[in-house]
Amino acid sequence: GKESTPTIFFKEIKREADIIHFALHASIDKEDWLKSKLYFRSFNTETKALEHRAVNGYELAQLNIQSPLVVLSACQTGVGANIHGEGTYSLARSFIKSGAKTIISTLWNINAQQTSELFYHFYKLLKQEQSSCIALSNAKVEYLKHSDEYLSFPGFWAGVISLS
Repeated sequence: GKESTPTIFFKEIKREADIIHFALHASIDKEDWLKSKLYFRSFNTETKALEHRAVNGYELAQLNIQSPLVVLSACQTGVGANIHGEGTYSLARSFIKSGAKTIISTLWNINAQQTSELFYHFYKLLKQEQSSCIALSNAKVEYLKHSDEYLSFPGFWAGVISLS
């Protein structure tokens, strides 16, 4: 909400949490993953307008996040330069470098409505003490059970992946 600012984020991220879930915008720099950004939308009380404030990948990588699970519900958070023998350098990697154990990220632009439905099933299954990887896989099956022919297209759900 109105308190979603980078300052609040950096303050709150130091608290222990089992799950950190981000539902926001991202921009990806495929050449330099540390320049990729997450955008926090906040209300500027002086201008009475919504603003987007960026947090860079290099800032995220320097955090000390001990959360077992970080969910990045934003476009292309798993996209970046693929380095032979190293893997993909992306915003998701920033969180791995910061100490997070498992990251749920995305491989392409996502639809907020359909992704929220997928995560509804994911959290319901996670609450049943399924591992995050199994819960995500089963959430995709549940999503498909509740989707019509159009919404079952893989572009709506298949790009959400788990990294450990």
